[in-house]
Amino acid sequence: MCGGTHVAHSAQIRSLALTGDSSVGAGQRRIEAITGIEAFRYLARERDLVGQLAAQLKARPEELPDRVATLLSRMKPLTDDAQRAHAFLLLTELALTIAALAAVD
Repeated sequence: MCGGTHVAHSAQIRSLALTGDSSVGAGQRRIEAITGIEAFRYLARERDLVGQLAAQLKARPEELPDRVATLLSRMKPLTDDAQRAHAFLLLTELALTIAALAAVD
């Protein structure tokens, strides 16, 4: 790794936690990481977050990606149904308003 703080040897870095990466040009990636005790703290927070999600979704941590994918796929039709119902209500309101206006004339 290069860019940022330099060390004489990698043992000085101690722990390392990758926090992100991004493209900085054609064929070039920027790797973001934290080191030392902050890496341990970061990983502990990540572990806690995964534990909370697993408890809420009643799944083991390794099952979370599939569980979330299943929930999202089950939500899609419900969202579509809700949008259709909303559109139907709006059209009904419009039809009633038009009928009321026609009755006034």
